Amino acid sequence: MSQVQTELKDLNAVVDAGLDRYRKDGDLDPAYVRGVVVPKLSDAVIDYCRDIEKCHALDGTEDRNKEFVIHYTSIHALFSMLQNAANGKKASLRLYDSVHFNDPNEGHVLVKCFEKRHEWLKLEQEHPSCAYIASFVHRIDEESIDYEDRLLFWLTYGDQCKGCSLMLTIPNNRLRTVSYSAEEAVRASDALLPVLETIEPLAKINDAIRILLAESFFESLEGIRYLYKNQDHQFENECRFLRGASTVCSDDISYEISNKSPVIVRHYCEDDDLCIEEIFGSGSSITIGSHVPDFDDLNKSLAALIERINVRLEEEGKPRIMPTIRLSKTQYRTI
Repeated sequence: MSQVQTELKDLNAVVDAGLDRYRKDGDLDPAYVRGVVVPKLSDAVIDYCRDIEKCHALDGTEDRNKEFVIHYTSIHALFSMLQNAANGKKASLRLYDSVHFNDPNEGHVLVKCFEKRHEWLKLEQEHPSCAYIASFVHRIDEESIDYEDRLLFWLTYGDQCKGCSLMLTIPNNRLRTVSYSAEEAVRASDALLPVLETIEPLAKINDAIRILLAESFFESLEGIRYLYKNQDHQFENECRFLRGASTVCSDDISYEISNKSPVIVRHYCEDDDLCIEEIFGSGSSITIGSHVPDFDDLNKSLAALIERINVRLEEEGKPRIMPTIRLSKTQYRTI
């Protein structure tokens, strides 16, 4: 019997026990559902999600090879990261919370797919849980497209050519491709049908239990929920470095407060696989947007920071970081 089958069998056993209690007493204490059923539900969903997640893996993920991917960001974020590393502090790309992503449908494509087919899963309030994500452009066609210097990405994510793009090396077993296919979202929901059929009889007992089960189900989807987006975003060729909120220790979460009004508090975490020493390996590059002023001075400043980082790394017996620096060739006129 596979692990998935074992988890489903265990879930079925506690659901049957709950139904027996309900038939005997005419009621079922939500504490039983929360303390006994929900943990088994989470285990089953997470195991099913592991199988679904394999469909989003990059080629060769079992080898933990380094994959070249592109990340567009601000000059401020780049310098903040490099200066921290130069000063001997921990420095890495951040995994930001999905709560404050710009796409209002973020995380909802798969949720809506479930809701359309299982009415009892609908919740009035915002669905719980989030994930911590770093997004990258996956270079599908490396020969014909310069992904690190593409106008559409500069306009969408590169601060209107005033930011920068980073070509980085990331362990491919930590990256997952994003699907823009409605059919694939349906297939993912089909895969979880045995779990939903198992718990649905409990959900019909009363609204309190239904809501508890629905919330717990969606919380357990955090590993795959953010791997499905609308077809409108297909141009992004996105892959994601993703950690579900439940896998992040609360002490490892930091907060960033915007200086705009209204104030927005974003939370983020970091991961060792995204630290400076790992991502700026051989072949990595930094492309500065064409609207960034004083490129020559900026280039010297970046080179000086990189050299300071390398002096420290050599003292620690670690490999040097080796990003090349260049100015974008993409021209764009603001009106």
